[in-house]
Amino acid sequence: MGESIPYATTPACNYIPALLEIHTEPDGEYLHLGQKLPWQGFERSLPFIRHLRQHISDHLDAPTHLLWSVRVDPQIAQTYGRAEWALEYYNEQLSDLRQVGDEIGLHVHPYRWEASQGLWLEDYANSDWVDECIQVAVAAYQQGYGCLPKTISVGRNWISQSTVNLVESLGLEFDLSVIPGRPSVRFYQSEKNITGIGPDYTDFPCVPYRPQVDNFRSADPDRQQGLWIIPLSSGLRFQAQGVLPRLYQYLRGTQRTRNYQRISKLYLADRPDIFRQLVQILLEEKSLSYLTMIMRSHQFLNNKAQQNILANVKYLLNYEPMYARHQNFIFSTPSELVTLLGYT
Repeated sequence: MGESIPYATTPACNYIPALLEIHTEPDGEYLHLGQKLPWQGFERSLPFIRHLRQHISDHLDAPTHLLWSVRVDPQIAQTYGRAEWALEYYNEQLSDLRQVGDEIGLHVHPYRWEASQGLWLEDYANSDWVDECIQVAVAAYQQGYGCLPKTISVGRNWISQSTVNLVESLGLEFDLSVIPGRPSVRFYQSEKNITGIGPDYTDFPCVPYRPQVDNFRSADPDRQQGLWIIPLSSGLRFQAQGVLPRLYQYLRGTQRTRNYQRISKLYLADRPDIFRQLVQILLEEKSLSYLTMIMRSHQFLNNKAQQNILANVKYLLNYEPMYARHQNFIFSTPSELVTLLGYT
């Protein structure tokens, strides 16, 4: 299916590794059983990313590698007939991505169909079910590709000691679920049901680490093997609230003050002013030496989101750090990121 293309030998300290994870999934959150609708967002992303990759590579004179985290879990199995449906249906497209050095990983949501209520339950409170969904996803990936995936992320940035133990026992190498600094939050209720309370990430490391065997919240600097946890780039996000968003939140019972702050991930399709603010916080105030950015495939269906992506990538390509420790960003897979940072 194609091997990852290695970077030319360059001093790691000259670059800021940038990891872009694209959650590759159905376009809508609510799926109807038996409706095997194509993933139009993913399909629309391919020519856009092809053009963007060429633009980045021309500017940096370096390869551009991305991470596509594909949904292959029980909800996909029940809706499309097979958990590995996307790996088969989009085999040619995913093979082309692997050929240019991209990685195909896993993105898992623990949805379960509640027939008596006629709805999907996203059940994070049931750790056994979360673990089963991960096992189904890994088995489906092996069925599709004949090898283990390297990287996994879980919906709503879920992680627990049980999850870490399972992922490590299955032989995966990287987890991208932690949001450093975010306190525990109860998952909101909307048009679908969801159970559980989000993990408390307030005291987690901000840089890639191998966790202690019995405590995934802390790094074990002596470990030479095992799972890497790559914390997502996150920071305090300040955003003014208009009248309509505040009314919507009031009706949902999630109202905030007029201007509010919260810990946010770095979204490549976010508003350019918010994106730049977070990048500056991460690289200049926190002095971090890498970035992770998140996208969802359905965002490629939105013209405004595409414009934001182009504007934010342009900002990164022309970014001038306060301190001349680095030269350019270099878009990398998780394994390349830890190598460029000097961890391996």
